[in-house]
Amino acid sequence: MSAEYAIDGSKIKTRAGEISYSVIRGRYTKLYFDDWNELSITTANPVIDNVNQIIARHIRWIESNSVKLRDKVKLVNANGILHMGMRHSAHFAYGADGVEIIGNTIFVSGKDKERCARNLIDFIANESETECKRIAEELKVSMNVEFSQIRMLNASSMWGSCSHSKTIKINSLVCMLPKDLMRYVVCHEMAHLKHMNHSKSFWKEVMNVCPDYAILDKKLNTYDAMRINANDLVRLHVDGSW
Repeated sequence: MSAEYAIDGSKIKTRAGEISYSVIRGRYTKLYFDDWNELSITTANPVIDNVNQIIARHIRWIESNSVKLRDKVKLVNANGILHMGMRHSAHFAYGADGVEIIGNTIFVSGKDKERCARNLIDFIANESETECKRIAEELKVSMNVEFSQIRMLNASSMWGSCSHSKTIKINSLVCMLPKDLMRYVVCHEMAHLKHMNHSKSFWKEVMNVCPDYAILDKKLNTYDAMRINANDLVRLHVDGSW
């Protein structure tokens, strides 16, 4: 991929398109893309010359990842937040802590926008736990397996895991996925209760419950960033009255 580029204000112009970026003062140099596909550059020395040097050193990584992210489904983007695979707008309001979904809008209340964001993250985690436990109880009969517990996992690199102690951990954001993918994630980890690998026997176990597992697995991999943060949700808030 070409590394030809030009910097114009807060944008990096490449052959693949424009990439917006912002600079944050921090102890270490770090680059990452947020849920709006905008690049954040953290550096202890945020002067223009130093930032330009950082961009120059990492331009291939920047351009390559920007292209990859365009093909990903975002859990949170400028159009809203996913819940059960459906995109919802978010409305934050001052009041007692609470979250309610009405139609295609998620109404969240709290003492300030940051508290609202935290309440929404907690709501998603609780919904994920409730749904995963329900699915696991259903599947353990048909799969003839037993697990010790279902726990929620805060991770940005995996949707789930299964330990030798029969503890199944599922990403706390899993309820943002469509229901068929959420069921597949739980099924996948429960199959590990019999096979702690990805052998033919493992996939046969998965196929018994999810015959279209290959399609589901491919679809799951189109979802980006198994994480959300409060800043992203505050930015998502659509009501300008606060």
